[in-house]
Amino acid sequence: MQVSQYLRRISHDRWLAHIPLAILFVLVGMLIFAQFRSESALRSARVAASGTDRAVLISGLVDANLKLREEVDSLRAKLAELEQQGGSLIVMVEELNRLKLITGLSEVSGPGITLTLNSPVSATELQDMINELKNSGAKAIALNGQRLVVSSAIVGTEAGISVDGTLLSRPFVFQVLGDPDTLRVALTRKGGMLASLQAAHPGFQAEIVDAQSLAIPMYARKVEFRYAQPVTTQ
Repeated sequence: MQVSQYLRRISHDRWLAHIPLAILFVLVGMLIFAQFRSESALRSARVAASGTDRAVLISGLVDANLKLREEVDSLRAKLAELEQQGGSLIVMVEELNRLKLITGLSEVSGPGITLTLNSPVSATELQDMINELKNSGAKAIALNGQRLVVSSAIVGTEAGISVDGTLLSRPFVFQVLGDPDTLRVALTRKGGMLASLQAAHPGFQAEIVDAQSLAIPMYARKVEFRYAQPVTTQ
């Protein structure tokens, strides 16, 4: 399962990668024109030249051909440079999309499952369920409509269970992007998370529904780094 299947709503970033390609086509056209101009000049010289003028024409054509070759070599060098830059730009766009997925900075969509827990559970058990989903290949997770990221905190209070400061209420609904079959097998396996919850809570109820397309919203809160800061080089 490729991550690109889940990023249809952020694929507009890739338009940046087409800018170098347009420039490449222009340079290729210039190369073809330069070579055509050189051949046309040679054909005209063969028709017009006679007697002592031939030596002068040949000398001029040699100089013109040398300049054209230099121009072609320069254009080829620029072409190679732009090809390299274009590849780097594509890599940068793909890395940006990957970081957006990890940090929750964009809405994502794709196949996955909806897991609904209708019975009382603790904050710790919800966190264990999230860890189980991540270990099973989940690409993005939302709980009761809220996007979960690396820094998300599931906390139990006297008022109930909250995620990132927002109080949750039953049923607890997980929207999970990933391979539906893999996620279902991981959750329903013997000794898995659902089996543990059923053993701990008599009458525990859970439902798993496969989905061809799920939309998970972007992370609603501002991402802040209180302690970690990037290292700057002098």
